[in-house]
Amino acid sequence: MTSRLSASRRMPWESSPQMSYQSSRSSSVRSMIAGSIRFVHRTLRDRRSVMLIGFLVLIIVYKYRKIETIRMRERLPLAPWSPALSAAEREGLKNPPPLPCHPVAPEHQLQKRKFDRNGQTLENLLKQRAIDNMIIVTFASENQRILLRNFGCSLKRHHSNWIVIAYDKITADDVAKTFGSKSPHSYYDTTLLGDNMTSNFALDDDNKELVWRNLMHIKLSTVRAILDLGYEVMVADADTAVLRSITQSVQLKNQCDMQFQPDPKDVFDYEQFRGEHNSFNCGVYFVKPSAPVLRLYDAWLAAFNCEEGAREQQALRTALKRLVEYKDYHVFDPRTNTPFYYPSDLDGSSLVESKGTSGKREHITPGGVKMCYFHPRDFPNGGIYFLANARYRRVFGDDAPVVLHANYMKSKFYRKIEAFQTVGAWFMDDDLKCTEKQAQPNGKAIDAKELTKKLDEG
Repeated sequence: MTSRLSASRRMPWESSPQMSYQSSRSSSVRSMIAGSIRFVHRTLRDRRSVMLIGFLVLIIVYKYRKIETIRMRERLPLAPWSPALSAAEREGLKNPPPLPCHPVAPEHQLQKRKFDRNGQTLENLLKQRAIDNMIIVTFASENQRILLRNFGCSLKRHHSNWIVIAYDKITADDVAKTFGSKSPHSYYDTTLLGDNMTSNFALDDDNKELVWRNLMHIKLSTVRAILDLGYEVMVADADTAVLRSITQSVQLKNQCDMQFQPDPKDVFDYEQFRGEHNSFNCGVYFVKPSAPVLRLYDAWLAAFNCEEGAREQQALRTALKRLVEYKDYHVFDPRTNTPFYYPSDLDGSSLVESKGTSGKREHITPGGVKMCYFHPRDFPNGGIYFLANARYRRVFGDDAPVVLHANYMKSKFYRKIEAFQTVGAWFMDDDLKCTEKQAQPNGKAIDAKELTKKLDEG
């Protein structure tokens, strides 16, 4: 009776076999979802299950990154060809078209800069300061004066062949006051910034990215001008400290044309830079003059007009993408004086050419600028030295590095100062004058805000 009543009360569409099937199907889907939720809930309550899931995720991420690395190596600009290819096709492989550049707005484009228009020539200062045709160069604005003083105090303990390219008169005067004006270390050209640009971010905060881009363009233009005069250049940012002699500790007279501090903040093994051309840190590097190097600098400077707000390192990556690897540049290993690639990379990607009718092939040695890495033991970035100091000491020991770079400090000016003080890389007394007695490692950091106040008062 009940079943009959229920049947009589059904609506017409409920008696449809199709709708009954859909209803049962949606019910099974809901059951599956509810079962999945209960399973996830029980799993997450179990710590061992959570750890197992996390471990599986790490394996998947590792495998994915490894696959992406292999794919990246396969996307190299040069590839082998067979004798069946035409001469035009071979020429196309030799000279691939450059990657497209999307220029920034004309009013923001950076033009080629000229130097020595204010009477004090850069060339004369280089003649006074260079030793064995080598000069150490840093660049700074008034915001960096405290770090610049510490850099100079650390540097003068080992070298006298250094100069500061000042972005403003305040910085130039401060260098003269701190290190002496009779034997100058600073160069300042009043026309470098132009009429409508400032080096002080605080005065032009709304336009900060363009300010920074302009300053980095000045830096590159100046280094290129020094190279064009025939000098070897060691570039170091103002937020560095020199702890050992650069020329005695590092073999700079090797076959490398350019040698950079490694940029990754979590890589301690030099072998991991094999074949890697996107890990160059432009805050600390050494470069020797040559025609291929000057061409690379031209491409580097032009890259600033490919992306608005581009910084120095970003512009270098853009330039290398537009150049041809193995032809215009390649990664080189100064330890063995050989190209720094895996054999499989060279076998699969180097320029290969048929010889005569025998079909034999010959690998052509990679050419262009030889770009090398400094060892992270001697030139650690702030990521591996300050943020992973215990591991750095465990891997490399307690010997001081050659140059210490306080990057990866999230652009916190005071944090950089306190980091130097804490690890014993501070070379000034309480009055901000150079001292032979450096700060004790792991000591208490001086209040950086007090230092800024003293600098402004003094």
